[in-house]
Amino acid sequence: MTVSTLAPGQAGEKPGDRPHRGPVDEPMPSEPELPPPARASKPWLASCVLHVAAAPEEPQVTVELNGRSMPSLLDSGSTVTLIQPTALPRPTKLVGTIPVSCVHANVQSVPSVQVRIRGPAGEWPIIARVVPNLPVLVLLG
Repeated sequence: MTVSTLAPGQAGEKPGDRPHRGPVDEPMPSEPELPPPARASKPWLASCVLHVAAAPEEPQVTVELNGRSMPSLLDSGSTVTLIQPTALPRPTKLVGTIPVSCVHANVQSVPSVQVRIRGPAGEWPIIARVVPNLPVLVLLG
């Protein structure tokens, strides 16, 4: 077996002025400092919904849900509206269940209801999914 050595500057050698280290995560200066996520009290019920503190400057709008005024969070990346059961009037007739694909690649059947929502853009009927443990009353998709 022969062993060859490389003189400094030859191909295959790392420069001596750079220490060997991998990439380092650097925080963005505009990124807000968020507290660590809280542990879910019932993690088997958490599914896709993260139970963390709300981010600052969240896009909120006040809407009327079946005539009752309440704050809602806008989700511009979704076409699905989610509602806490406590935001619905009693008794509420369920329309049925709808399968929902979650970010964790699991599919769950979620009950749905038909409600009327009135907001700054007008009034419209929608079929919304009822999700217990939702961190907001209404998540408009």
